[in-house]
Amino acid sequence: MKEISAFEILPVTREIAVKAAEIDADLIKRGEALSLAEILIAATAINHNLILLTRNIEHFKGISTK
Repeated sequence: MKEISAFEILPVTREIAVKAAEIDADLIKRGEALSLAEILIAATAINHNLILLTRNIEHFKGISTK
């Protein structure tokens, strides 16, 4: 737990939920899919203007940051 306590936990707000829905709709239109967790991570990073660090670059490559 010590390692986790070094990070700020960001709640899923209405704005993040709306952005997540937009991301999901865009992925569906393109015939792509991500897990709900990945979509929420991306939406949170976009909403807070954060850099997303991941080993799954391919998963997040097609997500618009706007």
